[in-house]
This record gives sequence, C-alpha cells and structure tokens, in this order.
Amino acid sequence: MEKLIAKWISFVFHPLLIPTYVLLLLFNLNLFVFDLISYQGKMLLLFLVFLVSYVMPVVIIFFYIKMDWVKSIYMESKEERILPIFTVALFVLGAAFLLKQLNISVIIYLFLSGMSMLSMIVLVITYYWKISLHTVAAGSIAGSFLGLAISYNVSINGLIYALILISGLVGFARLKLKAHNAMQVYAGYIVGFLFMFFLFIAA
Repeated sequence: MEKLIAKWISFVFHPLLIPTYVLLLLFNLNLFVFDLISYQGKMLLLFLVFLVSYVMPVVIIFFYIKMDWVKSIYMESKEERILPIFTVALFVLGAAFLLKQLNISVIIYLFLSGMSMLSMIVLVITYYWKISLHTVAAGSIAGSFLGLAISYNVSINGLIYALILISGLVGFARLKLKAHNAMQVYAGYIVGFLFMFFLFIAA
C-alpha cells in the first residue's frame, strides 16, 4: 500500500508538472499583476506552459525511448537522464522567452528561466552523480515562493508550509520506491530550494 501511495505521489508531483502547478498557484495569489490578466488569458497561458513544459518533452522522451537512447520512462541510471534533462531545459527556456515576448509577467519569466538554469546545473551534477530530480523540483517551488513572499512582501505562509509538507512527501516517495538514497534526495531538495530562493531574492 505504501509503495502504491509513493508511486502516486511521484506521478502527481512529477518534475515536468511543476511549471504548470506554479502558474496555477501564481494566478490565485493576491498580486496586482495577475489581476490584469483575464480569465481566458490565464487559461491560455496555462495551456501554453503545460504544452511546452510537459506534453512536448514527454513526446520527445518517448521518441528517445523508441530510438533506444533512453531505456525507460523511469530513467534509472544517471546516463539515461542526460539527454532528457537537456531537452526539458531547452523547452522550459523556450516557454520563458515566449512569455517574455508577450510581456505578461516578470515573475513567470523569472520562474521559468530559473527552472531552465536549474536544469542545466542539475545536468552537470547528473553527469557525475544521480541526484533526485523530484526533490530538486519540489525544492525549487518551495524556494521560489519563499523568495517571492520576501521580495514582494506577500503573506503566503500557509502555502509555503504546504509546499514544505509536499516536499517531505515527495522525498518519502522517492526513498520508499528506492529510486534514490537519502543523500540524493536531500541534496536535490537543497539545490532546488537554494537556487530558486536566491534567484527571487536577487531579482
């Protein structure tokens, strides 16, 4: 039963879904900049980010599997992760520049461009060591919103606590499934959290 729960947690909080979740959360924050965007505009942005950061990378990764460049969607070895991580970094960077051209919000652009840079950092780490991509993603969203709360003086303590709790669940899931050891899980969270936190603080 615990393994089944762990699989569902890993699926629901898959790293590729994080940009979409971030947009959903941002649109529900009490920030003036997002009040200027119509409901239809928000839905369109959400669709575009979901398409570019999730659907298209998944399609490309399945192509890699078909070509036998990647063994499975689980990418159990660090070597298998190099090409998919690079691909995701490019797609997320593409989404960031697309939204920058639309002049929507510097916050969304900052998050997406930060995620792309973080992906490249993780790519370098992965070349030498198998870090947990799930906890990198979980740490990045928690770090982003904490940095956002401080930089924009937004009171979102409840959300931050919830994100930290979710991060713990994600870490539990990866350990329960034996996808990573404890060091890989903790290191992933620290790298993701600190990079995005300081990115938002410095912006």
